[in-house]
Amino acid sequence: MSPSPSLLFWNELDQVTRRAYEFAGIVEHWYFVAGKFIVLRFAGTALLCLTYALEHLEIPAPAHDADFVIQVWDSKSTGIAMIPAPWAMRESLGPRGTITGYNDAVIRTSLNPESGLFSMVHLQENRAIVWVPGVEKLLAYEKGAPLLNVLHWWLQDHGLHLIHAAAVGNAQGHGLLLAGQGGAGKSSTALLCMVAGFTYLSDDYCIFQAQSSLVHSIYSTGKLLLENSALQPFLQRLMTQDSNEQKCVELGGKSLLFLYPEWKTKIIQQLAIHAILLPCVTQAGQSTVVRVSPGIALQRLAMSSIFQLPLASSSLLSVLGTLVRSLPSYQLNLGQDIAQIPNLIQQVLQSHRRTLV
Repeated sequence: MSPSPSLLFWNELDQVTRRAYEFAGIVEHWYFVAGKFIVLRFAGTALLCLTYALEHLEIPAPAHDADFVIQVWDSKSTGIAMIPAPWAMRESLGPRGTITGYNDAVIRTSLNPESGLFSMVHLQENRAIVWVPGVEKLLAYEKGAPLLNVLHWWLQDHGLHLIHAAAVGNAQGHGLLLAGQGGAGKSSTALLCMVAGFTYLSDDYCIFQAQSSLVHSIYSTGKLLLENSALQPFLQRLMTQDSNEQKCVELGGKSLLFLYPEWKTKIIQQLAIHAILLPCVTQAGQSTVVRVSPGIALQRLAMSSIFQLPLASSSLLSVLGTLVRSLPSYQLNLGQDIAQIPNLIQQVLQSHRRTLV
């Protein structure tokens, strides 16, 4: 049986990637992510900006092989050209950049036509190759949530699911998920809680471990709306050091903040979830919390995650369904008095301490 088109392309890409390493040298960064050892293997140093959001998970190189290897290179700094795409660009791009005919049980493939970022995973080899024309082509969100597609595909193949949600915890170790579509208030709420003394796991994506209530950190970033004047005092408290200002970029009307190492004492790597909160921006003066059904929580959490992530497995809906049926869910109506929001969240956590584990 002849190799599939996706496997043929992978083999060609693998050879070109080796040439990029020969030219620029190999630079490795190791991470411990949700119990897995992952190494990013760069050709040279041009794309090290992709490590900023992962710095809180970095570890020294262990004495054993990685569970997952992500090979990263660009053409501008290495002088190595990308191999020609065998597919027609416009006709072949599917939802969220997936490439028709190049996604199967073994290979996953996507392309961001705006930046040129190309991602390919070989699930049997536990290896991915990520290419971009040059570092200047990377978009802000590709730096804030680097290597999202390849991490998503590989993790879900190992029973770990990236979900579109924030997560914070109190001093007693009780955590909650903040779920909803972009603009619902997840990021602002999570950052408000961090500044108020909560531990911080994520503001946008986290890793959910099936058959448990545990969520794991993936990115140590945060986002705040630039025009939200009410949040400016909190933004100033976040921006306490010059190094963080150098790692603050604009992202669609928001400030994208790289929180590590300045806030490393607040950033945690895993958290047991006791409740689910669904933020909703309102014009009311006071913020309120209202109990909602598991069905509403599942709709907000699952639909947002499925929409954000390409080729999400059919098991994700089932996994999240089990989660929302096991934990209480609330709608958090965000009012103008943002100072009271952390207190409301603390009240919710104090009233629910049961977890799945």
